[in-house]
Amino acid sequence: KDNIKRLREVLCYLSETQKRRVFKYFFYNKTLEKIADEEGVDFTSVRESVNSAIKKLRKFTHCPETVALLRTQSVLI
Repeated sequence: KDNIKRLREVLCYLSETQKRRVFKYFFYNKTLEKIADEEGVDFTSVRESVNSAIKKLRKFTHCPETVALLRTQSVLI
């Protein structure tokens, strides 16, 4: 639960674009390709944005299982 609480707190460190893409990817199960298509941007931009967001979340939560937390606890965020 502490990791979930910390994850919620650090979402504010993400840019609006990163938050939007992370939510689409993890919570709405959209592929990076689909997100890129919806936003009219290159796939590489979306991939780098999501990867950068995950790195930030791992850094600020001090939790290497951040991706698993996002997938399993998305309802709580």
